[in-house]
Amino acid sequence: MKKRIRSALALAASLVLAASALSACGGNSHEHQYVYKTTTPASCLVDGVETGVCSICGDETSRAIPAVGHHTFGAETVVTPAGCESEGLSKAVCSVCHEEQQIKVDPLGHNFVYEVVNPATFESEGLQRGTCSRCEATDEQVIPKLDANTPIEYTFTVTRTSGSKLTAPGMKITISKQDGTVMATGTPTAGTFRAKLLPNTYNVTVSDVPEGYTAKSVYTVSAGDPNCAIVLTSSPIQKTPPANTRYRVNSLMYDFTLTALDGSKITLSDALKTKKGVILNFWATWCRPCKLELPDMQKLWQEYGDDVLLVGIDIDRTQGDTEQVVRSYLANDSLGQTLTFPIVYDPTITIFDMFGFNSYPSTVLIDREGVVTKTAIGTQTEAQWRSFFESLAGRKA
Repeated sequence: MKKRIRSALALAASLVLAASALSACGGNSHEHQYVYKTTTPASCLVDGVETGVCSICGDETSRAIPAVGHHTFGAETVVTPAGCESEGLSKAVCSVCHEEQQIKVDPLGHNFVYEVVNPATFESEGLQRGTCSRCEATDEQVIPKLDANTPIEYTFTVTRTSGSKLTAPGMKITISKQDGTVMATGTPTAGTFRAKLLPNTYNVTVSDVPEGYTAKSVYTVSAGDPNCAIVLTSSPIQKTPPANTRYRVNSLMYDFTLTALDGSKITLSDALKTKKGVILNFWATWCRPCKLELPDMQKLWQEYGDDVLLVGIDIDRTQGDTEQVVRSYLANDSLGQTLTFPIVYDPTITIFDMFGFNSYPSTVLIDREGVVTKTAIGTQTEAQWRSFFESLAGRKA
C-alpha cells in the first residue's frame, strides 16, 4: 500500500515539473535559446534576414542582417581626367554585386614654375612669370621691393647638364659674402637646398660632389634672382666598380672596355668623346626573341650610327655559346642581313649582373655623360628601337 502511494506521488511530481518547464519556456521569466540560420542573405545595400528557432520550445523569431556595404571596390578607372581647374571622373565596380560607382575627382590645381622676368631691387619691385607644368596657363607675380633688413629665401638646385635633378647625397654647399665671410652651409635634400639670408650677392661653392661628377669652382647668386642652379657634369667613373655595384636608371656608369669579334676595343669613356650615347644589347644565339629584333637594330644603327654607338654583347654562360658559335651564327644567311654594328662575345662580363638582368634580350641606354637613362627587358619593336636612338641622338632621322 505504501509503495503504491510513493509511486503515485513521484508520478505527480514529474508531471508538475514538466508542466513547470513548459510554462517557464513560454513565459517571460525564461530566455529562449534560439539557433539562427540565414533566410535572406544581406547584399551590399539591402539588409538580409535570419530566422531563429528555440531549441527548447520551438518558438520562432527573426532579425535583420545589416547590409555589408560596397567595401570591395577594385582599382578606379579614369573616365575623365581631372584638369588644373576642372573636376575629373573615375569609376569603380563592386566585386560583390558588380554595381558601378561614379567618383568625382577634385581639380588638381595649377603647378606654376616661375622664372624671374625683372629682378627686384632696393628701389623697385620685380616680376616673375609662371607657366603651369600641366596646362598652358600662365601667371605673374610681383616680387616685393628688397628690404636690406628683411631676409629672403635663396634656393640652390643641383642638376645635371640635361636639366634633371640630381640627389647628390653628401654634397656640401657653402654660401659666402664677397669678402669671404661664410653665411650658410648645408647639404641638398632631393637635389635642393634653401637658406634665408639678407638680400645681397653671394658666392656659392660646392664640395664633396658625387664620384664621377664635377662642378664649377664658384657660382654667384643675387637678391634680384635668388635661384641658383648648380650644374654638375659627369663622365664614367675611372676605377674598378665595387663588388656590390647595382645599376639603375640615373646611375653613373663605371668605365669599361670590351673587345669586339673584329678585335677592336670599345671603351665607354672613349666612345662618349665622339658619340651622344651608347646602347648595350645583351643577347644569345639560341634566344629566338633576340633574333626578332636584330633586323630593326641594324636598320636603326644605319640611320643613327654617326651619333649613337650600338653594341651587341653575347654573354651566354650556360647553353653552349662560344666565340665560334657566335661567329657562325652571324655568318648564317638565316639572319637575312649582315650586322655591321660591333658584336662582343665575353661570358665573363659583369655589367649584365650589375643591372640584375636574368633574361635575354636586355637593353641599356647610356647618355653622353655616362648616365643610365633607360633599361628594357624583352624584344623591342622597331618603333621602340627608334625612340631609343632618337632619345640619345637628340634628333629624328
